[in-house]
Amino acid sequence: PPKHHTDILYKGLEVPKNETAYAKEVLKRFMTRAYRRPPTKGEVNDILSFYKEVRPVYPSFIDAMRQALSMVLISPQFIYLVEPLEEGEGSRKLDGYEVASRLSYFLWSSMPDDELLSLAKNKKILRASVLRKQVQRMLGAPQAKRFIEQFTDQWLDLQALERVAVNPQFYPDFNERVVPAMRKESQAFFSEILYNDLSALNFLDSDF
Repeated sequence: PPKHHTDILYKGLEVPKNETAYAKEVLKRFMTRAYRRPPTKGEVNDILSFYKEVRPVYPSFIDAMRQALSMVLISPQFIYLVEPLEEGEGSRKLDGYEVASRLSYFLWSSMPDDELLSLAKNKKILRASVLRKQVQRMLGAPQAKRFIEQFTDQWLDLQALERVAVNPQFYPDFNERVVPAMRKESQAFFSEILYNDLSALNFLDSDF
């Protein structure tokens, strides 16, 4: 089976005699990735109960597991970054997994990678020095392009470029092909300041 199959059903096409035990382990692994943290015992048991309920309806283990995994993917724990609250005390400090998730979605617009999850597990991500090192690592990765594009789009409302009607009387040489270039120019300018650690005053007055 291809890697995207064995990443979930780690025994490949082999289905053990004890399907329920295997299903539980598959769900725990999958939910750890989907929820970006280890699932609680209750969360696993809820999905496992659903699997047991639908298993007789489907001809194969894999078909039944598809339904169980789908339940994970419609959970608020997967769809949202849930705000951590203490009962009667409002919000609490973020734990390692929550910091890793917020950092990853902020800089990469995606779930944490294995390194971030490992640092979250041992709580090292909460150390300021480790956090700084991870920010540098993540900004140096190709995925950081998403941060530059999305941050500048939202901050400067660059999508509005496509909504601006240019008067041909005043700008007869204007070509619509310039619009994407204008957007990329703004993103490249922001990127230059970010990666070279230049003063933010360049946004107000710059000679380049």
